[in-house]
Amino acid sequence: MSRPLTRTALKTQPCTRLGAPTRGASLQPWLSSPHDKPARRLPPFQCLRLVGQQRGFSVSAPCAAAMPKMKRAAAPSMAVQTKQQRERMARDGGLPDEMGLLNNTLVMPSGKKRPGLFSKERRELEKSRLKLRFQEAITALQYKLGGHGFWSKEAWSWSTPRPQLRILQIPGIAKTLHEEMYRNFAAGDLSPVEKKLCKGLLHSLRARISIRPPGVFLKWKVDRYLETPKLVSYKAIRMPKAKGMPDGPGSGLVQAVVRIRSMQSLQHWKRESVKSRGAGASIREVRVDIRGRELSENTESEDTAKEAVEYVVIQKMMRNGVESDWMVWGMTEETAPSTLTAMLPKPGSGSLPVNSA
Repeated sequence: MSRPLTRTALKTQPCTRLGAPTRGASLQPWLSSPHDKPARRLPPFQCLRLVGQQRGFSVSAPCAAAMPKMKRAAAPSMAVQTKQQRERMARDGGLPDEMGLLNNTLVMPSGKKRPGLFSKERRELEKSRLKLRFQEAITALQYKLGGHGFWSKEAWSWSTPRPQLRILQIPGIAKTLHEEMYRNFAAGDLSPVEKKLCKGLLHSLRARISIRPPGVFLKWKVDRYLETPKLVSYKAIRMPKAKGMPDGPGSGLVQAVVRIRSMQSLQHWKRESVKSRGAGASIREVRVDIRGRELSENTESEDTAKEAVEYVVIQKMMRNGVESDWMVWGMTEETAPSTLTAMLPKPGSGSLPVNSA
């Protein structure tokens, strides 16, 4: 028979009241509360039970109500946040790889979208175009002079390094990048041109490749160009320098829009594995339609050459005086005449990137 459990068989520590001071500790008056209940005497062995954790007075509701409410600091406005971000970028010399389409980018409407030659709307359109082109020329000159004043000594010093505008070479550069981008996109492999595409465009093209049917690829080519690629917009801006920072080469962005009008053809192909006796498996390429179904020889293909008018946006960055290579940002559209008046620059406004489409 087991020995009965008695009080002398166990050595337990004496129970103390929650919040009672221990020996050698000083009593803090502010820990007491009129809401505290008198101590309850515990029966024997009550200390061996698991007692739930009690909430202290410092986190109780009466104390929280008595605490003074702290006022939150007002958040800075969007204009202040934008200015602070620009100063940080100018101070660190860091610019994101993609800043969107620059504000007030004008692409003149063509064809039926352009108003009549002698209409009032056409006169207002040409007047607004001249104002914007004049401002673009001034900002490009400031970019070329390194942000210095027009009559300053540093602006015309031969020892001062200056960025190269090379406006006449831009249409040819855009044409080459346009062909490389579409050719590799059609083949389904963007690794050869991933450093020539901005991140947003690169992610978009990769997503479109991923949804193709298995084994399907494209063959794209330009049959002929209907006109020489034309530069329709050129913007060069410098990021403002932060206060207290020494003069330096600075950072900036050049963005150009080139009109490319051509006849393009696109064909859908599919790779299939064919097994033959003695020779093993081989791969053949067959023509398919958009849904991936094989086309017979007598079936007329829908992939005929079509006219395409595209406005290719290319850009290059300058960080601490070092210019990067040209990259493709994406495509844009013609500017509607109704929105041209709102695009006119206001006094004190710059060409900050606000458009992301």
